[in-house]
Amino acid sequence: MAKISMAVQQGSNVMVYNEQGTWIFSLSIDIRLSQSLMGYTSETVTIRRDKSAYVYNASGSLMRTVSL
Repeated sequence: MAKISMAVQQGSNVMVYNEQGTWIFSLSIDIRLSQSLMGYTSETVTIRRDKSAYVYNASGSLMRTVSL
């Protein structure tokens, strides 16, 4: 599995890239509802949606949801 090197919010999308700078996956968000990129590690990307944090793995699959 590829490691995450960078996650960038570009408008209503969060783009995720690997160590070579190649796009791995993207996630759609609704900026009108204050959804945003919270952060990332080499293995996960976390998106804030309403009062929850959604954690995705390096393949773009949802791993868990945490109430904020």
